[in-house]
Amino acid sequence: TLVTDDMLWKVLVNGSWDDYQLIKQKIFEHDPQLIIECRSGFMPQKDMSPTGPPLLRPLIEPSDFDAYFVKSKLRRFNWNQTLLRERDPNLFRGNRMVMAVRPSGKDQYRLRCARISGDEVFQDQILCIKIKKNGPYLTDYTPYLGIFNSSFAGYFAYLTSTQWGKGDMKRSKLRNGELEQIPIPPLTEN
Repeated sequence: TLVTDDMLWKVLVNGSWDDYQLIKQKIFEHDPQLIIECRSGFMPQKDMSPTGPPLLRPLIEPSDFDAYFVKSKLRRFNWNQTLLRERDPNLFRGNRMVMAVRPSGKDQYRLRCARISGDEVFQDQILCIKIKKNGPYLTDYTPYLGIFNSSFAGYFAYLTSTQWGKGDMKRSKLRNGELEQIPIPPLTEN
């Protein structure tokens, strides 16, 4: 089974055969109409130089949000400067969710997500999640924010992650592709 199912070894590192059997049940099936996109923020350089007049935008850091909520006062960041990694402008606009790459001990094996919709920017220690349903991006992330902050999503991500919970804490982090695989069942208005 280890050869045919790559998920089994990941689950058995932190869980048991019962955890694996639970994850394989149909309650973990994903809504085929949803496409989850997860990307990390920009990567700063040591000596960033301006590329024009200052363009100050709110900067979110992992300590600036808890599950569901972002602090009201954020530090300002000059967005108009050279960065190490090219940035996708779509990542930093519109409705979206942000999540810390490394869940902390106080998160207690839950993913910590908050919803944003302004012109906030964030570095590579934060992941951005955008979801498409039948083509366009969602405008209301409320139910998905609840799912991503739930014990269910944390349980699934912790057991199926290749890095979170494995080895020392310096390397323990969530990967984009793993979050894109979190099964979200079809939701109704109820």
